[in-house]
Amino acid sequence: MKKSFLVLFIVILLMLVSFNISAKDKTSSERSLSNLITIKEGDKNLKISENANIVLDNYMFDICIDNIIPDDAVYLFAYYNTDFMNKYQFPVNKDETEIFCTGSALAEYDLDPEKGYSLSINEPFTFHYVYKTRRINKSNSCIIPVRKLTDPTGKFAGKICFSFFVDYNNNNIIEENEYAAFEISLSPSVTFNANDFSEENRAYLSALSYNVKKENFHNKSYQVYKITSEKDFEKFIRLTRKNFSGKTPKDYFHHYFDQKNMTTNDAYLLMIPDNMSFASNPFKILGNKALFFEVVETPKGKDSVSLITINKEKNEADFEISFYVNGEIIPAEIKSF
Repeated sequence: MKKSFLVLFIVILLMLVSFNISAKDKTSSERSLSNLITIKEGDKNLKISENANIVLDNYMFDICIDNIIPDDAVYLFAYYNTDFMNKYQFPVNKDETEIFCTGSALAEYDLDPEKGYSLSINEPFTFHYVYKTRRINKSNSCIIPVRKLTDPTGKFAGKICFSFFVDYNNNNIIEENEYAAFEISLSPSVTFNANDFSEENRAYLSALSYNVKKENFHNKSYQVYKITSEKDFEKFIRLTRKNFSGKTPKDYFHHYFDQKNMTTNDAYLLMIPDNMSFASNPFKILGNKALFFEVVETPKGKDSVSLITINKEKNEADFEISFYVNGEIIPAEIKSF
């Protein structure tokens, strides 16, 4: 009798252990991010777990995530390739990982449901921090309604490589079930309005601009100079000294054009007529190869923002530069030394 009872006890114990393991596996599977993301475009509903390489006929689509609460933040990475993730192994410690470094999250406004989400294709190591105010939240799911693509570096070639992270247990450790990766390609039939210069269609790049007092700057044309070395900069100073009084070009740029900077970078220095000002940093329009600098008439009583500089790494392709003036595109003639 005792033996039968012992056997029965062991059988029940094994069943409980088996049930517990099964329940854990089920919970883990249900909470696996790669099983919870669906891409919706028109009539298409594509689960990324079944479609690692998705082809869409439109650049406007919804990213739907199930089994997520409003306070779960979504870390969204949209890149040109998957190289940036190859050196990481799970678990990933956010506090010790450069992809989550302070300041690398792209600045985003709260979502305007009518305009949707503007997805910037970023470079390592920046990312989209999609908190609850930047998406549409349902009872147990959320939607990121992508309605605009921007491409600050001009490298978009029809494919976006996505990586998603959700730190479900808020322990600052990204486990493998909290990660999902997939690719979206746009069919060749997808076109972009390369002449749409509306504000929401612009992807801005960083640049250095300089105010010059009206009495110290004399110039009547649009000029662009490519600077590849300190010697180039010295030649630029000699060539443009006549455009300045008081300060010289070297006074504005001597901290920027040094040997350390020019070893790895080329720079473009732009000058505009002395009655005009650069309106903002340069920007890209998806579908258009040019880098645009918007120029406006200098307000009365204001000194003009007459000089601007932007750089690129030496191994990157040269910029195609245009000025955007009163709705007119003026292609720039780039002078080099």
